[in-house]
Amino acid sequence: MAESFPITMHYGSPGPDETTELIELLAGAWMGVAPRGASIMPPGLSCSEQHRILEAVFAAEFRSNWKSEALRWCTDEDGRIAAFACLDPLHGGDIAAGAGEVPITPEEMETFLPGVPASYHQRLIVLVKQSIISDERAWSGITHAALAGDGRIFEIRGVGVHPDQKGCGIGARLMKALLTEAAGALVTITTQNMGAANFYQRLGFEVILEEEWTLPYAEGAETLPHWVMSTLAPGVNSGPCDPV
Repeated sequence: MAESFPITMHYGSPGPDETTELIELLAGAWMGVAPRGASIMPPGLSCSEQHRILEAVFAAEFRSNWKSEALRWCTDEDGRIAAFACLDPLHGGDIAAGAGEVPITPEEMETFLPGVPASYHQRLIVLVKQSIISDERAWSGITHAALAGDGRIFEIRGVGVHPDQKGCGIGARLMKALLTEAAGALVTITTQNMGAANFYQRLGFEVILEEEWTLPYAEGAETLPHWVMSTLAPGVNSGPCDPV
């Protein structure tokens, strides 16, 4: 991987323009994988419709579920946002509780993401319910693995690399920076994308839970893989993380 230019890390609350750019970055970064089943995109939508749905999802995440102190992003040598992630400190039960905060009725989904197809709402509801089940099962494994560390637990989520920066090693460098920041702690991720799972395994993550989820379409069902993974972050903690 090329590492020909430095990256600058940014922490905390982004400004309004940065927030808009981060949401657009995440939607653009996920466009390449979402239609292939890495997320919950219904079939038959145009690229612009898919992008609009993803922007709505990430905008809702910024408003409700992501702690501002957990936001991390990096810029390239020209000051352009190149990659983003959320390094979220967790307390006992936070994984399942966090999943349970997402609305899980069609009416709530329509309010949460107005104007998107009903098939999308149906799939999102199933994903949320299965996330809660999986997270409850994974939590015992995560708690056990944390005993080998310093007791703190972090979750990395919402990862995105700018499409123009893919293949330049930006994603790996951002993840290594986050692991350095969380040194000594257990760090977890979840993914439904095999390429992402392989990427995290190359960074030292191990699989805690591996299963398959069946999600409904109006046209039929689709089965997706699902992984929960963790690693003990090496090194000496020197970053601005809040203790768990």
